Amino acid sequence: MIRESQNSDILYQSFRDKLAFLLKKEESIHLALSLPYNNGFVEGTNNKIKLLKHSAFGYRKHEHLFARTYWMQTTAIHSI
Repeated sequence: MIRESQNSDILYQSFRDKLAFLLKKEESIHLALSLPYNNGFVEGTNNKIKLLKHSAFGYRKHEHLFARTYWMQTTAIHSI
């Protein structure tokens, strides 16, 4: 039905563009929804590091920032 309506004159051009993009990425979308893998843990870790960098603005040494990041990660893992 979607592929048939792609050539229809009823659809607006912007919708056709979005539909063409989704059809081009159809296999990737199917795999993303069907596989049990995701990058939620990595995204969460990156977000924590960004928040820490923001709150730790002004550390004199990068070693302190790295130590705080390491401590935060090990504390978060053991608290689960």
